[in-house]
Amino acid sequence: MIEWVLTLDDRHPLCLRFRFGLETVEEMVNWAVDQYPPSTDPSESPSILEIGCGNGTLLFALHEAGYNPKKIHGIDYSENAISLAKSIAATKETEDATSIRFTVHDFFEEDLPRDDETSDGWDLIFDKGTLDAIALGKRDENGDPPHWRYPQRLSTLMKPGGRFVITCETSFHPYFTLRRMIFFSL
Repeated sequence: MIEWVLTLDDRHPLCLRFRFGLETVEEMVNWAVDQYPPSTDPSESPSILEIGCGNGTLLFALHEAGYNPKKIHGIDYSENAISLAKSIAATKETEDATSIRFTVHDFFEEDLPRDDETSDGWDLIFDKGTLDAIALGKRDENGDPPHWRYPQRLSTLMKPGGRFVITCETSFHPYFTLRRMIFFSL
């Protein structure tokens, strides 16, 4: 069951509108810092997963905001994107940026490896445009669009009480409308 934390009503004071890019990254990081502040105690830091991390821009920004890089994980189906993210991590001024995990992973087809920190899921899961790309995929043998499987798959990755933050630019579903950042939890 998905509970909406932020309504999609234009009059809601927390409804955020913005473009993709650095502005989006900044808004997502600000939300995370406000809701789940970074901790100086590494064991208290939330576990973070980004679905479709691309070059890792959001994850690097979260690390720079003070989150423990050993609890940050990015997945993407593109080997080239993961290779680029790892290359960028190696050039960062902070040595521990290479501790951010980047994994080639097919969100729908493979189970994501877990460790002690994530055995029951992630505290924070981010999606910065991946659902948009998934929605453009081909329908399955039953005629269902690919994004219909997304919530169920997501629920296997989120820790009870965890939060999911998504930016979405398309209007393929009535709950996801143009230029919104949506927060919900399981």
